Amino acid sequence: MRPATRGEAISAIIGLLTDVLTCRCAASPYRQVIMPRSIAFDAEQKLHAAMLLFWRKGYEATSLADLVAELEINRFSIYNTFGDKQALFQKVLAHYRRNVFAGTLAPLVPPERGLVCLRDYFTALGRRLRSPRAGALGCLIQNTALQGCALDPDCAQQVRATLSALQSRFAAVLRAGLELGELPAGHNIDTCAVFLMAQVQGMIIARKVVGVQAMQACLDYMLTEFDRWENAAAAGA
Repeated sequence: MRPATRGEAISAIIGLLTDVLTCRCAASPYRQVIMPRSIAFDAEQKLHAAMLLFWRKGYEATSLADLVAELEINRFSIYNTFGDKQALFQKVLAHYRRNVFAGTLAPLVPPERGLVCLRDYFTALGRRLRSPRAGALGCLIQNTALQGCALDPDCAQQVRATLSALQSRFAAVLRAGLELGELPAGHNIDTCAVFLMAQVQGMIIARKVVGVQAMQACLDYMLTEFDRWENAAAAGA
């Protein structure tokens, strides 16, 4: 076999480089350098870890270095998978709504059960808030609003959507309670639903700022209030 001429050698080198850059050469050892790497971690698990970190520390106090340490992936992987810190936080709020908040609504379904749904919901809320960890963390949506992060349009929308969902569930239960004769005639459903939503937020803050006893006092008052509503309905029947 004759030695390759200089021109042939240059052509061969150019051809090899072209194969590498366009990834046409499947057998080329350089192909793996050009091909994008597959994600070597579970993005949903990392998102959950980020949620817990933001939940504990708050948005402003959580640095990119904190995220790198908590998620155990480098900055490039965070940016490549979730975007910047703000984009990641927006995804965290959506994750929280799907995986935490949605589960708290379970006692309100089906709403046709009437006021028993409210008793079940507030009792479950009190049980969660008595837990040292859950009580100290509070609600990520509430924390976001109080810390001013809701000024971001996407965060604000998620905060509003979450509170609106809770208010709508309360309204559905109250309408059922009215039909079942558990509420006095003329009971303002929409106003009462807002009132209940405010009581939930108040209980969460009371637990975090004042303590378990203050939260429990709010819970006991609400359960007694439901009894008063039913007694008033019965008296007016």
